[in-house]
Amino acid sequence: MLRIQIASIRVLDGVLDRFLAYGQTTTSIIQSTPVSPRPPPVGNEAG
Repeated sequence: MLRIQIASIRVLDGVLDRFLAYGQTTTSIIQSTPVSPRPPPVGNEAG
């Protein structure tokens, strides 16, 4: 499994092309990740 962040689909195509010599790939694209609501940090909890 490989997780990458890319600037465009064109870049993704280039990355996938490099793996063709090793076999077939399956690609999943996540456009955004939801973040559950949470209260703001208070005091020294801000880290």
